[in-house]
Amino acid sequence: MLVLRCLLIVLLGTGLSFCFSEKAIALLTDSMAKVHQNNPVSQPLEYERLLNTSHLPATIELPFQAEIRFASGRVEEISNHHFQLQPGSYIEIARPKETTALFILSPIEGFTSSLKISVWLGIFLTTPLWVFLILKFIKPGLMPLERRSIFPILFITSSLALLGLSIAYFFTLPMANHYLYHFNQQIGINHWVLSAYIDYVLTFLLGHGIAFSSASILFVALYYHWISSHQLARFRRHAIVLILAFSALLTPPDVISQVLLAIPLMFLFECAVWIGRRGEKCIELSKPYTP
Repeated sequence: MLVLRCLLIVLLGTGLSFCFSEKAIALLTDSMAKVHQNNPVSQPLEYERLLNTSHLPATIELPFQAEIRFASGRVEEISNHHFQLQPGSYIEIARPKETTALFILSPIEGFTSSLKISVWLGIFLTTPLWVFLILKFIKPGLMPLERRSIFPILFITSSLALLGLSIAYFFTLPMANHYLYHFNQQIGINHWVLSAYIDYVLTFLLGHGIAFSSASILFVALYYHWISSHQLARFRRHAIVLILAFSALLTPPDVISQVLLAIPLMFLFECAVWIGRRGEKCIELSKPYTP
């Protein structure tokens, strides 16, 4: 019964998310669109004729990234990107098309990509509801200390997961796209496919979310004194190797994505060591003095 309720909640969230799947795709492909717009040489061009149909001279400003290909009649350049056209004169311009350079190769690819995003978005948005049902189900079997620990652990885990998603979307994903785009340009032409790019972005975001939320284990272990900061510091070399392996497992198979995930995880590890030391010092200072 619990499983059916959770599935129903996720299905309802998926259905609502599907109504906004177009905006979700726009958000996920925004990073790729910016990279593509900054490389106008590789973009397909569109052509436009600007004609002065009035009986008076007209001043026009060229659109962004537009270049004049042909001019007819009396055309005078006033300043940078500003031209004056006499009556009957025109200029033909070429500029990059507004496109994300993501290709759809089959009739149902757009639908399946939208559905895939909607499923993950439905799971993410309905997390508080189905987690509440699961906690309500297991709560009678928990000890009093475990019941008090649930919400702090959930708060730390969800906060770290949101931090990982934010870092992935705003920092590591644009950097990885920029690097991979220019790396591919040296080998061939960038024609990225929508379904493959959506899989790549979802893997990227999911990997960061799981990796950052997993770091909560360290903070919980330090809080309950299952491990000391000294022991954690001695484990540093092993932790670096495990973080690199973990990053390789949770990211697409390129070194840049793995390193961009590993660096903030190493920073979280050092934060855990520092917080553990501070907490242990506070505990030592709070102990009564015994001569």
